[in-house]
Amino acid sequence: MRNSYSIRVSSQKGGVGKTTVAINLAVALSLHNFKVLLIDADMISPSIGFFMGMENANVGIQDVIAGKADSSQAVIRHNVSGVDVIPGTQRLGELPKITNILSYFSKIKSSNAYDFIITDTAPGYWFPEFASISDEAVIVSTMTMSSVASAMRFAEIYGRARVPFNYVFNMVSDARYNITVQEAEDSIGKRAIAALPEDPIVKKSEAYHIPAYVLGPNSEFSRKVDDLVRFYSSRSGGIPRGSDDGKGLGKLIGNMLNRKRTMV
Repeated sequence: MRNSYSIRVSSQKGGVGKTTVAINLAVALSLHNFKVLLIDADMISPSIGFFMGMENANVGIQDVIAGKADSSQAVIRHNVSGVDVIPGTQRLGELPKITNILSYFSKIKSSNAYDFIITDTAPGYWFPEFASISDEAVIVSTMTMSSVASAMRFAEIYGRARVPFNYVFNMVSDARYNITVQEAEDSIGKRAIAALPEDPIVKKSEAYHIPAYVLGPNSEFSRKVDDLVRFYSSRSGGIPRGSDDGKGLGKLIGNMLNRKRTMV
């Protein structure tokens, strides 16, 4: 059985849409038949449960890490997309010890129960020990010079820890005060794997507590999220766990895109 691929979604600055990227990437991969676990590891201000309509969950990742609950008690299935979600705990409490965090994430990754484990994190710096449990990091940035500069500094941390990383640009627009995607890529010296537009469907999805990829399947934002699906599907061999379709990824993506277009 192949290993789960662990993606850590991060940002140096808050307010860049990191959680939006994590949620919609997880939902999109799941709707393309991959088995996905989404973890809200922002232990300061968790919000995945809120944005996915799970705000009443009374067991979260902190309880599991602290040994107060089993993983099976914390996992909630997002019925529309099929994503398994471990939300954060809304109540304030003592943060788990780094050794306990690493032990839990290593265990769930080695279980090989999922194609992808996507972890949303708090903004800012992170413990370098996480390098051992992350296959890849995603750095989310908006199209302002300060955000791109912060993303570049964050990339230095991943580079020192030898963690592969990629950039995702979010809230891309033609506003005069924004830099362009080309200017940002020239600055960081690397192409972004996706440039997600500033799209009203995102704000609408937050108000309705429904992921944008589900609420607006034909929106410009959702079409750009499909770029992420194509990129990361190759990380899992192109075939979702349990699939016996010898024709591979092309047919699977084609079928799911057609299904997505018919969703209300």
